[in-house]
Amino acid sequence: MPKNWGARSGLIWLRYWGNQPLNEWDDGKSIPPECRRLMKLYSGRELSSIDDNWRQWRMAKGELITPSCWGLTPDRIITGNALIEIGA
Repeated sequence: MPKNWGARSGLIWLRYWGNQPLNEWDDGKSIPPECRRLMKLYSGRELSSIDDNWRQWRMAKGELITPSCWGLTPDRIITGNALIEIGA
């Protein structure tokens, strides 16, 4: 997979090749860094691969977890943003 491909292209690449790379990885072949990063991002384990500002942020059980362990649902994020917009 070319190094300058984004996450969407990486997913297309994985879907195109099907299980062949997965079987090779299971047999001990190294996983390309782009695919490893994509898998971590998709599984929600790591958001820091997006940008350094996301370091220690993660996704768990449908919530965005902050570095201070606050669980944020989409509704809480929208409400927080609305409060910032009105200056509360």
